[in-house]
Amino acid sequence: TRDDIPAGSVSFAAAAGSVDVARWLDNTFRCDAAKAVSDDKSDVRCAFLCLKDGSRVVFEQLSTSGTACVRADTMERAGTFVDAMCVGLGIENLDSEADFPAEMDLLRETLRVVDERNALRSKLAAETADTSNAVKALIVHAEDSRILRDFPGATAAYGDLFDANRELMVEHSKRAENHAELLKSLKHVNQVIQRASRLRYGAGAAWVVKACRKAVKENKTQALFRIVAFGGADKRG
Repeated sequence: TRDDIPAGSVSFAAAAGSVDVARWLDNTFRCDAAKAVSDDKSDVRCAFLCLKDGSRVVFEQLSTSGTACVRADTMERAGTFVDAMCVGLGIENLDSEADFPAEMDLLRETLRVVDERNALRSKLAAETADTSNAVKALIVHAEDSRILRDFPGATAAYGDLFDANRELMVEHSKRAENHAELLKSLKHVNQVIQRASRLRYGAGAAWVVKACRKAVKENKTQALFRIVAFGGADKRG
């Protein structure tokens, strides 16, 4: 049924004949795929269930169109399959088109958080700089008052200095928290990039990593999504 088919998919041109693919499936997963494949004009279909996390993988290669598709619940699981297939069949380079709606929605939300955290980082840095300048001015004022034996003035200045220093500590705590959340979001973005690269192999995988990082650095969100989806098949961006 449709509910049994994973929502995510990665498609690519068949890089090996049906007989070789079926033999690799049998040797790797012990699934007897070769029994249903008489020659390279036969289609290949296999479905797997990961015992570790219950995720699903469905592989299909159609001889008529010369295409293959790996359907999986996650990019990570699909990438593991593609990587093992390329190694097992001796495929040196593989480009693909990927569609993982749930993970792309999560990436879109993560990028929104990154933008917010970057904006907050700039705001907090400016506020901290203002407070730091105020602290420096209060130190000079307090010392001048002490030297001039203006003890009431010195007491007031040191009181203001205490308050400013406390404010500085609060701002530092906010910056540390924001920095931690920013790093967490950037880590997730990098994980998505790595998973997207594993949906390809060889030069195709290396190109995806390089292009994605360039898109992130230049804040080109649409280009990033296009690269994840089409890999080296779309090098216009």
